[in-house]
Amino acid sequence: YGTRAFPGLDAGLALSDELRLFANVGYTWRIPTFTDLYYEDPANEGNPDLQPEEALTWEAGARWQVPGFTLQASWFRRNGKDLIDWVRAADTLRWKPLNYRELNTTGVDMNMSVFFPLFAPQLKALERLSIGYTWIDSELQDPGEGLSRYSLEHLQHQFTVALTYKPLGNLRHTLHCRYADRVSLPAYTVVDTRLSYSFEKIEINLSVNNLFDKSYRESNLVPMPGRWWMVGVKWRG
Repeated sequence: YGTRAFPGLDAGLALSDELRLFANVGYTWRIPTFTDLYYEDPANEGNPDLQPEEALTWEAGARWQVPGFTLQASWFRRNGKDLIDWVRAADTLRWKPLNYRELNTTGVDMNMSVFFPLFAPQLKALERLSIGYTWIDSELQDPGEGLSRYSLEHLQHQFTVALTYKPLGNLRHTLHCRYADRVSLPAYTVVDTRLSYSFEKIEINLSVNNLFDKSYRESNLVPMPGRWWMVGVKWRG
């Protein structure tokens, strides 16, 4: 594909010891994968004439941090062209990747983190709380023809909460909840949990992902796993 340059610029400004502003801009490039170019089966047909995707991305935000507490918010924008997307003209035809879509994406990302031993040591049982929210909006400038497989499957709203606390002695419990609302798929909520107990050099833990066995998809054709368990032992020398 010839010689390409990927310029980028990052800047930060400290307004005080606690408050910092930041911004960045950069050019990105993605070449087609082997699957995009050559894969073939009864439902899919590669395209060896594909060209790389290009995008210009920039972000601006602020970060406020004091001992035990961090708050960050940012706005971002991505303008992409020659987007590689698998499409088909009708249900009876095979999927084929093409370069013809322009996709502009705008979003907001906010995160808050509290480490209680530093921020509020009087709350002895609590250890850490994290809250996050992301909003994304995408617009196809060149919708083209045919049914798209991937271009508008992104998250529109995502809200996450994670809490770690010690209910008793060296017993630690973490709960993580994620609500996701995708553009073309039903919204869902997934809860993960982790329980661990620490000895002097050994930690025993039990993790359960998708605790309530929620059925959901993060891509149009791929169902995600249901409830699954993992038991582990960690040794520190």
